[in-house]
Amino acid sequence: MTIYAAVVFAAAAVLLLAAARRHAVRRRRDVRRRHYVARIITVLRHDDIFAAERITARTRRHRQALAEALHTIVCHTYGADARLLRIIARQNRLDRFLMRRAAFASGYRRAQYLMLLTSVPPLASRARHLERYTRSRNPYVRIYALSAMLAADPDSAIRRLAAYPHRLTPFDITQISALLRRGLLPIAFEPLLADTNPNLRLLGLGIVRSFGIDTARKHVIRIAEEDNDTAVADDALHTLAALGNDIPTERLRRRIATFDATRRKALCRFFAAQGYSIRTIEAMFDSPECECARKLIDSYKKSIVCKSPSL
Repeated sequence: MTIYAAVVFAAAAVLLLAAARRHAVRRRRDVRRRHYVARIITVLRHDDIFAAERITARTRRHRQALAEALHTIVCHTYGADARLLRIIARQNRLDRFLMRRAAFASGYRRAQYLMLLTSVPPLASRARHLERYTRSRNPYVRIYALSAMLAADPDSAIRRLAAYPHRLTPFDITQISALLRRGLLPIAFEPLLADTNPNLRLLGLGIVRSFGIDTARKHVIRIAEEDNDTAVADDALHTLAALGNDIPTERLRRRIATFDATRRKALCRFFAAQGYSIRTIEAMFDSPECECARKLIDSYKKSIVCKSPSL
């Protein structure tokens, strides 16, 4: 019994030491990242090229922390001077570091390195080395590899998007729209909506939805009515609902009737959640879907109105 207790105590001590070590490593990593974030913010605030050149990372852990700091800055600021950020990234060879780490990693760890690479884009000549990751079975690896290639070579964005071998998901479109918001991709929505490639049409709809472009209404209605791809037409209807514009109910009712029941129900609930009246919904959907929308409106919107003291 004494030997058993000693073994249990030793195992618990080893686990506690390992946990303490992991905590210390995470704490040091957070301290390094915050240190780099503070220095980068100072550089951007004073537009100081010389200070940017003095930000160095000599070890693997320091490069990792610097890459994470740059990604944090890029994701949480608007209009940051990309020239200064490129100076910091280039002189520390962060693009090579992240590409090398991604090559030896796998799964979600590889996706993380590729995600960081979107904020530290490699030279356009090296972007082709990321193409193999777009054929990965991991969807996060695929989209972050594509995003890194788009950031590295914006001029070839349309060609790479058209050649992407997988259907873009809503998450994928959100990631690409983030690059647009950062000003990295010179893409207009009109050519995308008129393109024959379904991925490009989906991206165009995502841009319209993300930026709330009301002037694209007629293009979106045309896709909803005429597009041969049901998924694209469904996305166009979601975009119309998100824009909050008037809906040509009679014209769209015939198209919605061609959808399967699951897709019709989800679309009907989305229209209800976007605040459309039950009269508008009844003009587009059949009774089963309308009943579902009516329950949604009664259970949420009526209770909100009744409980709100300002209404």
